[in-house]
Amino acid sequence: MPSVRSEIYDKDYFKPDLSWSRFLNARGKNWTINDSFILTLCNIRAGAKVLEIGCGRGGFIFTCARERSILAVGIDYSAEAIRIGEELVRNFIDKEFLGLLYLIRAEAIRLPLRSNLFDIIYCCFLVEHLYPEELYMMLCECWRLLKNGGRLIIETTPNLWRLKYGFSLTRFFYRIPIIANLYKKLMDVSEISKQAKTDQDACCHVNEQSILSLKKALRRTGFKAYTWVGPERDKRFSFSSFQRHWGSMAWLIWLIYSLFYRTYPFKLIFGDTIFGIGKKII
Repeated sequence: MPSVRSEIYDKDYFKPDLSWSRFLNARGKNWTINDSFILTLCNIRAGAKVLEIGCGRGGFIFTCARERSILAVGIDYSAEAIRIGEELVRNFIDKEFLGLLYLIRAEAIRLPLRSNLFDIIYCCFLVEHLYPEELYMMLCECWRLLKNGGRLIIETTPNLWRLKYGFSLTRFFYRIPIIANLYKKLMDVSEISKQAKTDQDACCHVNEQSILSLKKALRRTGFKAYTWVGPERDKRFSFSSFQRHWGSMAWLIWLIYSLFYRTYPFKLIFGDTIFGIGKKII
């Protein structure tokens, strides 16, 4: 069975970005890697048990344990991710929370945990790294690990329909100089990429999803499923960012952006982030 090699997820892959640096500078109290939107979406309640598959550096489970005082377990395929997470725990977590946070290196398709243990499972930017058969096996594991009534929350990017249709359309509009200049200013780039994927993404993104394909995958493994194209949480696309760049013109540019990237039906092919909720009901 094909699989993306774990060695790809090395120090360069997890190289600190601005958000992570701010998180560390605030000693883990300024969680910007996954903002409050996800915590609200997960609807984590007192006494809940949370698992994150593909936990990366561990920001989400760290916040769950320290800020919400709940049991949080992080699984990742990458040795480097687990090392960073363990360092985060050693440096910043208080002793009273040590028994609430666990990091385990394991494959998403074979999870060394007992059945019916978790209330919430969260997968952020993982699905696109799993080949179709791996995704099926991972979702079966999620079904096994969730309690009856538990929920699986998935966030995945890029949107397959954006790659297939939206990217070509935006490339067409970028031929108009004023639109191209607006984009380059917002993204702080000198040139607009001619490729839908970066070289790094081409190596590890092997199974991008649409709202329909993700819903089908969830239903195939027994989940009651709901999927949608969600908001872009990159701070560059926030209204405050538009204000910094264009001042009094920000409202007009923001409205045009919102029409295509935040409004149906346009966001189905221009939006970049797919969300899914799978509920286990027996």
